[in-house]
Amino acid sequence: MNHQISYFPIARVFRSRIRISVAAILAVVLNSPTMGQLSTSGGYSASEVFSTGGDAIVSYRTGADGNLYYMTAISGYLMGGVYRWDGVSSSSVFSPPSDGKVYYNGASVVSVNNTVYFNYSTSSPGYYVRGYNTSTNSLGSATETPNYALASGGAANPSSLWIDSGSSGGTDLSYANTDSDGAIIGGVTSIGTVAGNSGPLGFDSAGNLYYAQGYGASNLYGWSAVQVASAISDPVNNALSVANAVLAYDWSSGYAGYGGSSIAFDDAGDLYLTLTDFMNSSVLVQFAMDGFSVSGSTEIASSSGRLGEVVFEDGQLFVANDDGIYSLVQVPEPAHAALFLLSAVAVFVVRRRKREGVS
Repeated sequence: MNHQISYFPIARVFRSRIRISVAAILAVVLNSPTMGQLSTSGGYSASEVFSTGGDAIVSYRTGADGNLYYMTAISGYLMGGVYRWDGVSSSSVFSPPSDGKVYYNGASVVSVNNTVYFNYSTSSPGYYVRGYNTSTNSLGSATETPNYALASGGAANPSSLWIDSGSSGGTDLSYANTDSDGAIIGGVTSIGTVAGNSGPLGFDSAGNLYYAQGYGASNLYGWSAVQVASAISDPVNNALSVANAVLAYDWSSGYAGYGGSSIAFDDAGDLYLTLTDFMNSSVLVQFAMDGFSVSGSTEIASSSGRLGEVVFEDGQLFVANDDGIYSLVQVPEPAHAALFLLSAVAVFVVRRRKREGVS
């Protein structure tokens, strides 16, 4: 695979590369630019920070070793492989075997401690989760278990891997404990079931769990960290469900027919969700959170294709689109930018007058 890299990816170089002049801010906001198939809105601009130069990026994460790990698709949902980018070149972590089976990419690449996990399926059929240890550079054996999306347990459950799986009849919310080598300990435990096709799940910084239904449904559910802990301690009597969700939000008024495909949270607690209906543009929506309530929503990006993973890392928001990963940055509105420029000029004049001894 011939990888063409624009910049070293997430968690290292973005702060040094973001230098936006007032003129550039005004141009970005007024022109609402389109970068390839990715369009921004809601006061956001986008810049490509990584590119494969070919295969589409499905999901990606920075591992504990500081390298970027990403999964690709080569045609539709056929799996391309999982790769590591070390800032200089890409190397293969996992390639589908040539064993006569058809391999399909899963939805997720996640990092738990020193292991990067990814999921895939085969035409057998079989559904697998596999881990790559970033300390020993070794690929673990595959664990066969139903899965759609993966998530790390976050600060509340740092050594756990979270998995959802199911079909239109319902989706199990499950977790697995892992050891220092990335192996799953004690199997996979379901702590709740939600109706509808499987979608993405994730934790905010407080340890609250959120789940968005997949294609064919339109609900976002949330459970508190206390509820999650109770469900882990007694999954039979304290199972998570729609009935005990502290958040139940229906996005169909703005995006009827769209299903969730990726979820992330920023430092302020706002939720970002990619939505896809496979017939119209895939969109990235920011949901302003007020506790366990959605106080508003803003569409900040769209693609004529299918958006890949949305990730918030190291204070930056990223989304995959086609063969690239893009950094999304919120820029001031023109009036705010003009006010900033006037303020900067005023400060400059005052300082200059003081240096010249003018009162």
